[in-house]
Amino acid sequence: MNLKKLLFVFVLTCFPFVEILAQCGSLILEPGFAFLSSSRGCAPFTAQIQTLYLSSVIGTVYYINWGDGTPEEMYTQTNSTGVNISHAYPNSAVDCGFDVIIDAANACNPRGSVVPITTQVIVWTNDVISIDPGLFRVCQGFATDVLFTDNSKWNCYPRATRENNEARWIQWIYGTGPLGNQIPGIGVNLLTPGSYPYLDPAPIKNPIYPVFAPGQASLPVHVPITTALDIGKEFEITMKNWNQCNPYDNLLTDSNPFNPVNGNNADGDNPPQVTTARIVIVEAPQPDFVTRLTDASGAIKAVFCIGDAIYFDNNTPSIGGASFKWNWEFYDNSLGTGSPVVSLTSNNPV
Repeated sequence: MNLKKLLFVFVLTCFPFVEILAQCGSLILEPGFAFLSSSRGCAPFTAQIQTLYLSSVIGTVYYINWGDGTPEEMYTQTNSTGVNISHAYPNSAVDCGFDVIIDAANACNPRGSVVPITTQVIVWTNDVISIDPGLFRVCQGFATDVLFTDNSKWNCYPRATRENNEARWIQWIYGTGPLGNQIPGIGVNLLTPGSYPYLDPAPIKNPIYPVFAPGQASLPVHVPITTALDIGKEFEITMKNWNQCNPYDNLLTDSNPFNPVNGNNADGDNPPQVTTARIVIVEAPQPDFVTRLTDASGAIKAVFCIGDAIYFDNNTPSIGGASFKWNWEFYDNSLGTGSPVVSLTSNNPV
């Protein structure tokens, strides 16, 4: 038997790789950057960043995701240091923190081989302001006291870092609606102002400053007993809000936060955010019901036998926009005197 030896030759051509290594040497990109602007500011805000990658060369390409949903941008280096990049954030976002990601690549460092830079830009905008309650209904013939609360959502607050927690200016103005349709006899903070609109005139309260969180309460508003002629009449209050992006006073270094530079004591140096709430007199409910045997489908009856289940079918007319609570009192006499045998709070008790 003849034995033949087979020779396998495996050749790996590595000249291009060796050539690349020879050309690149130690030109490994090491990330670096600096903000040319602040990393935070009030919208509309333009963030400016300079890339400072170690071993970057002409032709290095930088890929930037600004974190606000806009398309990725690409910059090509034309000098020996880096590139200056910028992006304008509009005054529209409710969320204020944007994660910026910068990636880089060149002939010696293909994309994906360099650790991306991740940083953050904070863009503050106006607060979204609201009052709780926005509408408070008072039944004609009844008196009550109403307290309103700043129920705003402050932009970028609360936040773990770089939050928009500078003090706000808050102002309550009472009786800002049409005077011809105003509820008569309204009082504010146990006073009956001589005229409306009314502002609390006490020092450091017009506007109120510093306010460090939402939840600031108004003065109590007293609604007196009204007549049928007052149904539909209203009392309006207005709340104004200023934050560090639209400050009431542009110059706080003078130690007087109530001294707007432009001399406009009503609206300050910048237009405030403004919202309103209302108290409205509505018709008082007129309780009405019929009695049925057993349940809602039973016959309407006024005379029952001992042991019958009596279903009280509530027929009180509704009042638009109003919600009712019920309190039924049952007595063992026909006069409703003495203590009730039982009290129930369901809509249709049995």
